Amino acid sequence: MEADRELRLHAYIELSIEFPEAGRSAVRVMARVTRKFNDTVGVEWCEFAPTAVKDLLRSPSIRLPL
Repeated sequence: MEADRELRLHAYIELSIEFPEAGRSAVRVMARVTRKFNDTVGVEWCEFAPTAVKDLLRSPSIRLPL
């Protein structure tokens, strides 16, 4: 994910996930920064397989890289 501020490695962060579907409100999910490269970070979810993340990945409007 891209970050607009400097995040420390192993820092706990709260992400707001907004869904492309109309009428669905944003969901907040806790994560921990596990990797850093320039302005991008890799995160590990604090909760196992958060429902919001699964829903977002299953959404037909989201195109995942091959």
